This record gives sequence, C-alpha cells and structure tokens, in this order.
Amino acid sequence: ALFAVLSRDVLSPGLAGLAISYSLNITQVIGMFVRTLTDVETNIISVERILEYTEVEQEKNYHQDYGKPSRQWPKKGEIKFESYSTRYRQGLDLVL
Repeated sequence: ALFAVLSRDVLSPGLAGLAISYSLNITQVIGMFVRTLTDVETNIISVERILEYTEVEQEKNYHQDYGKPSRQWPKKGEIKFESYSTRYRQGLDLVL
C-alpha cells in the first residue's frame, strides 16, 4: 500500500490496486507457510519421540513366583474400625 501511494504519479490506478491485492495475498501466503512449518516441526518431534521409545530397554517381568504361602498364613483378612474418627485437617469437623 505504501508503494502504491509513493508511486501514484507513475502507476495507474489499476496497477496500484493490483499491487495492493498482491501484497495482501503475500501476507496470507507467509502466514500459511509459517503455519505449515510449525506443523512439520511438530510432526518431526513426534517421530523423534517414537524413535526414542523404540530404543528403551524392555522392563523385567514384574511377576515373581514366591511359591505357596505357609500353612500359618491367614486364609482371609479383615480390618475392624472401632471408635474411629478422622478429619481432613486440624480444626475442621469430623468426617468419619
């Protein structure tokens, strides 16, 4: 737009309008280019993370066989709460 104003004596109104139109299109193209570059960078980072995960060593098996419990081991368990009360924080009302 500044170019069109400074060159108003040299340019015809049609060419000035065309220059302004192209300058507006260029800003849109630059915005799309920047957006595309950020999308590509995001995708590349995702691929890098996947490659890092493929290089992580497999963890050992969590399950360990301890055998059967001894005969003295209880068959079932239970917890009894008698005369129990609690509060979230000192100074607050009891919740249980």
